[in-house]
Amino acid sequence: GKSYFVLYATSALVNFTGGMAMTAFTLCLWKACNKEHAAVQYALYWSLFIFNTNLLACLGGLLAAAYSWEYFFLFASCIGIFSSLLLIMAVRFLPQR
Repeated sequence: GKSYFVLYATSALVNFTGGMAMTAFTLCLWKACNKEHAAVQYALYWSLFIFNTNLLACLGGLLAAAYSWEYFFLFASCIGIFSSLLLIMAVRFLPQR
């Protein structure tokens, strides 16, 4: 049946984790940019990120329609865990300034 509490809790969790991901990505960009060219590099990296986000959102809808939501959810979860681990590794290996 319907559960508004689960809907609201899920929405809050998605927004919270999305904010955490954006913060981690911004920190990664901050560390990757050279101080002399920070504005240009940040703008370029951010535009690539937004382009990929929009492209993957479109393809995600097609994948969810082609397969069941359960398989799509498992696939998206695996990709999310992998990308989080990759981001942690990238932050560790970037040079400290």
